[in-house]
Amino acid sequence: MSLVIALVGAAVNWQLDPNFHMIEVIASALLAVALLIGVLFVANLVAAPVRLERDAVELRAALERDLREEVNDQRVVTERTQEKLGGEIASLRKQLDEQAAQKAEQACAAEEARRKQLIAALHQQWVLSNDGITPEEMAGFLSDRIKGWVNIKLAERGEQWQV
Repeated sequence: MSLVIALVGAAVNWQLDPNFHMIEVIASALLAVALLIGVLFVANLVAAPVRLERDAVELRAALERDLREEVNDQRVVTERTQEKLGGEIASLRKQLDEQAAQKAEQACAAEEARRKQLIAALHQQWVLSNDGITPEEMAGFLSDRIKGWVNIKLAERGEQWQV
């Protein structure tokens, strides 16, 4: 504002006094402007480190906040993934256990059927090779004498079990 007043005053003086040098006034005004710019520049230089430090602190706080949020988001994703995988693993284990139990039952049933078939075949062989067979023995009942003979034949075949 004072610069404007000085320029107006110079213009008035120039019109009143023809010898008045307007160039000197303009040079003075430019010098005043230059000084003002210099003062503002120095003030800015003095304030710059404070602003830079404040901006750095704000930036660091924002980065830390963003990092905490990202870490928390990753933690949530990890927990959900672990829960999902844990449930899937438990389900797969249950299926495997059920399949193993089913295969064991099938193996036991197959072994039982094999043994019954072998006993039936040995019984029939005994019936065909012996005389004096009782009606019970003919019907499939295993008497003590049949059991002894069948156990001998099982051992000859390498079987580890007896009737």
